[in-house]
Amino acid sequence: MLQSLEGKPYCVVVIHSFFAIEIFKDSTCRKYSFFQAKKVLRQSEICDVFYHYLSFHALLLIKGLSIKKQTWIVWGADYYFLPTVRTKYYSERSKPYIKTNAIRDFFSKRMLYKAIHDLDFIAANKTDFEEIKKHISTKAVLKDLDNFFHSNHIKERLKGISGDFILIGNSDDPANNHFDGIEKIKNTTRKVIVPLSGVKNKYTEKLKMNIESIFSESQILHEFLSHEAFYKRLEKVETVIFPHLRQQGRGTIMPLLYHGRKVFLFEKNPLYRLFKSWNLIVFSLDNIQHLNRLDIPLSKEEKINNQIQIDTILSEERNKQQWINILS
Repeated sequence: MLQSLEGKPYCVVVIHSFFAIEIFKDSTCRKYSFFQAKKVLRQSEICDVFYHYLSFHALLLIKGLSIKKQTWIVWGADYYFLPTVRTKYYSERSKPYIKTNAIRDFFSKRMLYKAIHDLDFIAANKTDFEEIKKHISTKAVLKDLDNFFHSNHIKERLKGISGDFILIGNSDDPANNHFDGIEKIKNTTRKVIVPLSGVKNKYTEKLKMNIESIFSESQILHEFLSHEAFYKRLEKVETVIFPHLRQQGRGTIMPLLYHGRKVFLFEKNPLYRLFKSWNLIVFSLDNIQHLNRLDIPLSKEEKINNQIQIDTILSEERNKQQWINILS
């Protein structure tokens, strides 16, 4: 993508963690420790900074540098885990399992909120941008980014449907609000799949007991699976229950939607509003009182509609133009 910027010289800094930093320049890449990178950047002329994940470490790295333009490319967790924001996206059943770190939250609140206020641009989809503006003061202007990847990447992840399982959530994170989703469909006789990413803690242990006491047949994915193995499991899924109150698991939802699965989301989830604005056929988890609503698959026309809308909105050309606009 950087090579599409028609001859502009570039230097890109990628921060994976405090001790793993890569600097790309003139098509070459070299890894640095945090302090080595800090020294290199002090000796360089930095015009633009793009935060692909806005973090405390990223702000420490560029602190004291002269920067003309700052753009936050919203990952998702970097916003939804902010101290005064995160609790808004957990249901009452999930709130007891929120992990907190008082020291981290103190510094995050001081540095991250000021940084967000001073940003020039935020690259995100419109509903994430609305959420950010609703809860945090910022002078940043939106640069549209509907999705990180175009539809060709999405459609390749799944093949055909080979089962009628119900998928509940996408990970062990309590922000999945699993208990609320289970409550909504507790009378179903269908098989369920629940991915837990290989994590074992109080939340997952209670969740496991809850699932086994309600559903006669369930597949709890305890192990951490490769992308290929995970999507292979998803081929058994016919219906998707995502009880999140925030945008999460888009990499799971998008291929399922594209390949004709029926998706239920809470209406408070910004992703529900985003999909509705794209004219995608998704359903309200709030109004799933009758199990026949759960069990009736999408019609052929509804499946075709979702494929057409995703191919149009997330086309390769549109995605490329959005990235060029962000990086320009």
